[in-house]
Amino acid sequence: MKKVFNISTLTAGIALTLSLGCQAESAPAKQLFLGGGHLVVCSSMTQAECADWNSYRQSALASLTDADIRTPTEEPVATSDAYIQRVINAAPWAAEPQMQQAISNALYALQQQYNSQPIPSWDDFKTAMLALTASDINVTLNGTPIDGDYLWYDASSDQWDTLAYLKKDDGLITYTRTASRDNAATEAFAGKTGLLDALATLPEHTSFTYIDFITAIGSAYNDLSIEDQFRVLRLYRNVPQYTRPVEYVALNDSLSSDSVTAYNKFVEMAKAASGENGQPHILVMTSSSNNHYDVADYYVQLFEQAGATVSWFPVDRAYRQSVDQNQCNDLQLQHDVLAGKPHQDIYFADYASQAQSACDNPETVLSMIQSADGLFINGGSQLRTLESLISNGADSPEMAAIRSRFEQGALVIGGTSAGAAVQGGGRLTPNDAINPMIDGGTAYDVLTSGYPAHLMNAGGGLGVFNWGVTDTHFSERARQTRLIKLAHQQDVRFGFGVDETTALVVSQPLTPDAPVSMSVVGQNGVYIADNATASLVQEAPFWVSDITTHYLNAGDEFIWYPATETYTIRFNPDAALYTGYKKNRTITDYDILYQDHYRALLDDMIQTQVKSAVGYSYEYNPEFILDFERSSNTVGAVYNGKASYQSVMTSITPQ
Repeated sequence: MKKVFNISTLTAGIALTLSLGCQAESAPAKQLFLGGGHLVVCSSMTQAECADWNSYRQSALASLTDADIRTPTEEPVATSDAYIQRVINAAPWAAEPQMQQAISNALYALQQQYNSQPIPSWDDFKTAMLALTASDINVTLNGTPIDGDYLWYDASSDQWDTLAYLKKDDGLITYTRTASRDNAATEAFAGKTGLLDALATLPEHTSFTYIDFITAIGSAYNDLSIEDQFRVLRLYRNVPQYTRPVEYVALNDSLSSDSVTAYNKFVEMAKAASGENGQPHILVMTSSSNNHYDVADYYVQLFEQAGATVSWFPVDRAYRQSVDQNQCNDLQLQHDVLAGKPHQDIYFADYASQAQSACDNPETVLSMIQSADGLFINGGSQLRTLESLISNGADSPEMAAIRSRFEQGALVIGGTSAGAAVQGGGRLTPNDAINPMIDGGTAYDVLTSGYPAHLMNAGGGLGVFNWGVTDTHFSERARQTRLIKLAHQQDVRFGFGVDETTALVVSQPLTPDAPVSMSVVGQNGVYIADNATASLVQEAPFWVSDITTHYLNAGDEFIWYPATETYTIRFNPDAALYTGYKKNRTITDYDILYQDHYRALLDDMIQTQVKSAVGYSYEYNPEFILDFERSSNTVGAVYNGKASYQSVMTSITPQ
């Protein structure tokens, strides 16, 4: 690191944990819940997560017809020219010509494979896309030949979302030309004679399916922006009679007791913030999804069944743009454009109506915040939520109200995956660098070349978790080294990585300089990298030594002391503690940057009590070597077959 930090105090005692717990219960505190993703419970859309969905369906939902209940459906993926052009012409691809050429070549390669016939399912489409080779696509970006794997996993979230355009239209909504609609189009598209002429060739009072309608208009439609394309569809659409199916949740039928425990914990935190004995009021914010109407049922019902009163929070990017630009008449159009799907105000009429009312009367949204005890943010893309709450680089009125309530200890902020990542930002101390917000990047790529600007936000997220960089879906995707790299690159001391089906729970008393307690809830653990002791050799390819790393499981606690800039680690009081080592040998892994190899290697190192471990990247040119060494402060703690540890010294070397 470029900066010298105070060295931390590391112990494994228990007494302070108990006193802090009592303090948190008796005094107001700022509380955060950072879920690592995959906090999945039983619902009609996630029946694989249910112990017995059929029994629940036949008992609790017996009065409903199958048409009332939303369940997964196989959606064929189109390979026709019209559908492919819709993806290629989308703004996220058009903004990057090389990526646009790559997706074009990829989709036409799949069209040839399937003889222009639909691909049976989304899973089949994914498999076919991942199987495309660099020679199939024949595009090189910054020296890297692009293959299907690259397009699927390394495209931006907005680019990836446009692939949903390929899902075949369900035929519910049709389009008809009438004189009044022509008049509206003339007013909306004055000067676009090509489009108006193409529309005039359609027979009047004839219903067209979506694909027939846009094919009949032809290039005049394809040349439009996505916003104008959707505007045309809205002008000529026929609104059907439609009652949407609802996604139903069965929280207590969930196979993942850890997910249920985590959600119950958030409700308990909100109840503590309320200071009352009744049900806490929780707002669920689904802005991390491209279509924030789509998952609202799930979170509303989940928290209702966990014991809260719940309101859907109708703020997303479309709301932000429409309110800021005083254009709420176009809210539903903007929502569709950002969702990448037209007519969501028909498919989700109830949520669209709530969103419209909020946009027209934004003061009601501020009232919602004032009456809430908890705000929970879903997973998806953290940038979407950031853009929903931050306006022109500053807090929106909604974010200002959220921040004020949080700072008073009156509003718990929580989220999972993107909803946790967006909480980061701010500074560890007033003199430290801003904690950036991760928005992508693979471990090997960032170790080789560094973090590019488009894969992180140097200004951070919402800035309510200000102790370091945060990352999610962590050990399962071997994200330890990308976390370390970003923290170093941005001159930040700490990185916190939260595993799936796990949450980091933070309690910060309102008293200045009071200790901050961070504890772990759920199935897995939280990884902490401390760069205070690290020595940087070079930025690219990344070469660093002596990073102090810790890993905490459920029942463990990390306590930060702002006054002294030190911390203490408290392990689960029932864990068996181990210092030193019994075996003077090294264990190895030859694919350390992939899947769960990093966590598994360190778990083995602690539980077998060997002296050290080494991991090699599968990739070469360069190959990265990770060395893990015990120090005099290293302590292992084993509970229920899982290993926690403090102070394993970690080095990353390119070869």
